[in-house]
Amino acid sequence: QYTLDNYINKNKDIVIKQLQEKRLNAIIIGDGNTIIDYYPKGKVVSNDRIILITNGQNITLPNMTNWSKREAKYLLDYLNIKYTLTGNGYVKTQNIKEGTPITPDMDLQLTLENKVTKKEETKKE
Repeated sequence: QYTLDNYINKNKDIVIKQLQEKRLNAIIIGDGNTIIDYYPKGKVVSNDRIILITNGQNITLPNMTNWSKREAKYLLDYLNIKYTLTGNGYVKTQNIKEGTPITPDMDLQLTLENKVTKKEETKKE
């Protein structure tokens, strides 16, 4: 478990390197080189996803597959994207492809599902 540093106004490449050293997954939003916001703040564990918002003007939609509902809502609210979430759990599908530029009229549909794995049951006769 780690407590994240404050990354605001830090160089993107340095922050990415620090996160990778802690085995955290950095998701970069924007094409800038300075971090202007990030999520989550506080405590995280290895392999957690850290969303880094940069000062870049060119912002494209990331692949949100396997993102938690909370992570998706944070980013979409932050970017002021209109969206609909169907289901609970983690993102399974999105209707707009990764890499699509964010536009004011974008309407993103995310389908979520729980990641509970079902054990196979066998019936003895």
